[in-house]
Amino acid sequence: MAGKFKVPFGPSPSGLAIPSKQRLLAASAALRRAILHAASFEITCELARKGDFVYLDPPYPPLGSSANFTHYTSDRFGPRDQERVATAFKSLDRKGCLVMLSNSDQRQIRALYRGYRITSLEVTRWLGSNGKRFQVDEIVVTNYRP
Repeated sequence: MAGKFKVPFGPSPSGLAIPSKQRLLAASAALRRAILHAASFEITCELARKGDFVYLDPPYPPLGSSANFTHYTSDRFGPRDQERVATAFKSLDRKGCLVMLSNSDQRQIRALYRGYRITSLEVTRWLGSNGKRFQVDEIVVTNYRP
């Protein structure tokens, strides 16, 4: 991989996945009040202040030896990176932020967030371009009661 995003673009049952002019204008209006940063998640999390809501959605660890969903960057996203995300989560909690994280429901991920509220979810994922669906278990971790 060249280290670029690999997000699919294509038609859905409701047509092309392109926002309407009205939605683009609404997004443009909302972004006029926003400050955008292009930085690592660690630097971005440092900018958060008490009372802020922060949602973290790191690349999920592979579910098996044949799954390789860690190729979001040229350096991959491995167990040490998952630990870095957990450290950022805990730092945000200490600051008084409301923090939510989603991840794969795996023993090693649950261990990183022991002591926090962990909710299990069964979600449907789409596999490749053939539209094949499959169920996977994910978790949502929060430091507050949703």
